[in-house]
Amino acid sequence: MFVRRMVRHFIFKVGTKKAYNSLNTFTSLEKKFYDFNYFSALYDIPNSDFLKNNSLKSSISRNIKAQMEVENIYYTAPTYFFNKFNQNTKLCKHVYQTLIKQKAPHEIKAHAKWKTTLMKDNIDWRYMYTHPIKLTNETKQREFQFKFLNRIVPNNSFLFKCKIASSSLCDFCHSNPDSLQHIFWECQYIHIFWTAFTSQILEPLNITKNVNFQNIVWCNILEDSETNSWIVNYLILLAKYFIFRSKRLSQIPVIAVFHTYVKDRMMVDDVIATMNNRLNKYKAKWQVYKNTFKEEHYAICSKNIYSWISRMGIT
Repeated sequence: MFVRRMVRHFIFKVGTKKAYNSLNTFTSLEKKFYDFNYFSALYDIPNSDFLKNNSLKSSISRNIKAQMEVENIYYTAPTYFFNKFNQNTKLCKHVYQTLIKQKAPHEIKAHAKWKTTLMKDNIDWRYMYTHPIKLTNETKQREFQFKFLNRIVPNNSFLFKCKIASSSLCDFCHSNPDSLQHIFWECQYIHIFWTAFTSQILEPLNITKNVNFQNIVWCNILEDSETNSWIVNYLILLAKYFIFRSKRLSQIPVIAVFHTYVKDRMMVDDVIATMNNRLNKYKAKWQVYKNTFKEEHYAICSKNIYSWISRMGIT
């Protein structure tokens, strides 16, 4: 039984004087509640707790009082949250994990949909959420991949229902309903993009594996232990983000524009690595892909970006 308005101080006083584990503590053999004077003398309760005693009695429902005439009802003291703490307990972490266990569903709906779409049951979701953090330091791309895994990347089908978009059709082909799978894989223009991506980027890097929708979702066409996995998987993530960016700009994604976009991202990484003294990490990531670029374009991009850095007064 749980007594809602039970006062901890009052119960603690009673508990220290005598084992208090039953509502019979308040009643006589005739199932009648003791008056406070008798109860106070019996358990050495101070007179100042008179109102607390009445509050405790009034908290017991009528149904329970009626049942007490038929059977004994035992009181089980509640386990308070703070009783689980000790000196070594990390309070914030403990509270967070407790709330997650209570609030989080057994299976997230987005995860169930991915299992159905990809026809795969055993998915290491912890790895899938931490994988983009290892691939890039850019918060926009990390945020995009997080939204993608949770299937909350906006598409016209959803925006049309919300009366935000004027049509539910794809912004590229204008012939099929827009969806997560369509905009990143099924659209005819996106098929052309991924075909060009394979021939112009993966093949020069000696990657023989074909791109499929599962690789696009996880950004892991290569395992972490394979050669050049860092840059190849990052390019998958970057290509996915480029498609989404092109959709927002109402432009059809083209591989030539993507090449320029990648070169610009590489130059930005170069500047950041130089400022943070992490050139070794930068070279390990980009050296293989950098060898496929024309040095003229690389030099122009470097000059433009470093001139911008100097204008901004960043050292």
